[in-house]
Amino acid sequence: MGILLWVVFGLIAGAIAKFLMPGKIPGGIVVTIVLGIVGAIVGGFIGTLLGFGDISGFDLRSMALAVGGGVLILFIFGLSTKSRA
Repeated sequence: MGILLWVVFGLIAGAIAKFLMPGKIPGGIVVTIVLGIVGAIVGGFIGTLLGFGDISGFDLRSMALAVGGGVLILFIFGLSTKSRA
């Protein structure tokens, strides 16, 4: 259930991360959502490694980890696509 909840968080986190990091990202909303899901999973993994705990429900800490991971992945993706253009 943990990964499924991180995917749901990723959908929300992708939208919030896109709002926090405006700009043109190739692929549009679909790529942003996928990157948000990946970012939420990465954020959850990093949060677990750092001792913030795992996801056990919908709370502010879990959402902050998901959004943070989404912003991180969007930032890295943005850097990688700018260098190729």
